[in-house]
Amino acid sequence: RESRCLRLAANPTSPRPASIIAHSCGSGTGAETDADHSPPDAPVAVPALAGTTWHVPAPLHLWAMQLACDPIIGEHDFASFCRAPKLKPDQAPASLRRRVLLAQWSEVPSDYGPLLRFEIRANAFCHQMVRSIVGTMVDIGSGRLHAGDMMGILHRGDRTAAGQVAPPHGLSLWHVLY
Repeated sequence: RESRCLRLAANPTSPRPASIIAHSCGSGTGAETDADHSPPDAPVAVPALAGTTWHVPAPLHLWAMQLACDPIIGEHDFASFCRAPKLKPDQAPASLRRRVLLAQWSEVPSDYGPLLRFEIRANAFCHQMVRSIVGTMVDIGSGRLHAGDMMGILHRGDRTAAGQVAPPHGLSLWHVLY
């Protein structure tokens, strides 16, 4: 079974800009992806993290991103969060149904201050699924979308319904479960 953990690091209480670092963990039937935000008092990206950080200038609200996790847990069609597969004229579309086993946020210490970690585990992931979920949760955390919008986005089955796609830099596979 595949499992991915995505860590987003940000200060859960400070309305300051944040940066996101993405890392992955996974192998075989499972994978985990991570992304972190920069320290709470960092109005600009931390230079030491520049190669692995997505600087988000808007303050992020952890409580809103935590609420947005619940609707994605379980088995769903994740078409709203996946890049549409390229098909040949005679090819049937592949299923984008995935079962998310865990989606949660936690605060973790770092040398640069407290970070937020988002962990997601699933039986499989489709192309850009984790990046799209993270980008949408950042939109929710910044107030561009509401946590209550997540279920509607998921059920719409349309990629244009979701938020932005998080950038790929810093994303790496580090653990897969068989």
